[in-house]
Amino acid sequence: MASSPPALEILGILTHPLSLSPRRVCPLNISRSNTAPLTECANLAVREPDGFTVWSGPPYPPGTTSPPQRLPKTACSATSFSTDGARLLATVASASATVYDCRTLAVVKCFELPGLLAAALSPTGAYLQTFQKSSSPQEKNVTVWHVDTAAALYQHYQKSMSKATWYVLLGLS
Repeated sequence: MASSPPALEILGILTHPLSLSPRRVCPLNISRSNTAPLTECANLAVREPDGFTVWSGPPYPPGTTSPPQRLPKTACSATSFSTDGARLLATVASASATVYDCRTLAVVKCFELPGLLAAALSPTGAYLQTFQKSSSPQEKNVTVWHVDTAAALYQHYQKSMSKATWYVLLGLS
């Protein structure tokens, strides 16, 4: 009998650098040392079926039954971190991509993108690549954005997307 997926998933601990793995607690970059122990400064990025939130990490005040929220639950269909852990991308299918600063939990930029099918951050989170539905070759549907300014730096048309044809920004910082 197949087991049902968990109700929530810890996306990462916003304190140390390591890569993010699904269904595993993984530290993310806030300091440059991954040897520091988990302390009261930790924030936990948590994904639930209907969105994600950020909880204050342990230790918790005596008598509390759930972790305090640092960021209210935000609707999204997918989340991913920049390789360096400095930024978090939350996407809402066919609608938007929002980039958060992991240190402050502030929205860096929200991109309203009708027909959004895929999005990826560059390793440092400075650039965002998006793929949107397109009805004709005249509609440029693959865009590289500068996250801080929301400037479209490059655009082209791509008829369809697969893992083989979706080129992610691995070379950009």
